[in-house]
Amino acid sequence: MQRDKRARPWTPLERLQVFLQTRPDLAINQSKEGYMSKRRGKVKTEQKAAKPELQNLPILNLDAAAVDIGQEQHCVAVPAGRDTESVRSFGAFSVDLHAMAHWLKQCGVKSVVMESTGVYWIAPFQILEQYGLEVLFS
Repeated sequence: MQRDKRARPWTPLERLQVFLQTRPDLAINQSKEGYMSKRRGKVKTEQKAAKPELQNLPILNLDAAAVDIGQEQHCVAVPAGRDTESVRSFGAFSVDLHAMAHWLKQCGVKSVVMESTGVYWIAPFQILEQYGLEVLFS
């Protein structure tokens, strides 16, 4: 695909089409067998993380949940069987935090553990305490 030097610049889609036509060997690999390293150009194979034997770990608190605090959303996990979804995401606005606390109470959760990232943990901490939940930090 040749272009006149005076013509308008190529769009990203046109550049992608040219790339795929001229270098099909470098097209995006959909398989999970390997991917190209951006730094060295070597193929790396994905290594599956070894799953710990969860069956052998003692359960310390049956009514505990975990919250992964983020700037724009918080991911919450409750024990399996408490709701149709055991993991949900909530936004960071006050209305979302109240919905999160209400869902935790509805699931029978009494304790919540969260990781304290920057200042983003403060509002969830305050609202979860308002709902009578014990909040712990990891």
